[in-house]
Amino acid sequence: MLGKRVNEVSKLSKFDCVVLVLAAVALMAMVGWFFVHQKDSQQTWSVEVERSDSPTPSVSVQEDKKPDSLMEGERININTASAEELVRLPGIGATRAQAIIDFRQERGAFSSVDELLRVDGIGPGILKDLRTYVTVE
Repeated sequence: MLGKRVNEVSKLSKFDCVVLVLAAVALMAMVGWFFVHQKDSQQTWSVEVERSDSPTPSVSVQEDKKPDSLMEGERININTASAEELVRLPGIGATRAQAIIDFRQERGAFSSVDELLRVDGIGPGILKDLRTYVTVE
């Protein structure tokens, strides 16, 4: 069987051989071109790191940071605040602000800040961040 295939291959004309060789050369050229341009098109990323001799601040230091949207000592009354006022609080976006307002309208005024845990989307972590910025006057 192998001899039969060898005879079939040897039956190729010179023209067929030249075409096969040219096709192989063209294929190798395209593959080479692809790899050269693939390497050139890759983006180079760099990261700059600033080293400091001071220790990294702990999480508790960052938790005490006042949101930029609130003035020093400002507290927002969650029983009367509008959605625009509520979104100024840390961790409160438009959806949570509306949830606070809906809760207040359905169940009445909040009697304590801890009741915020009953609002959808507010858990212990968010309440911890909010506690110093809200009131229920």
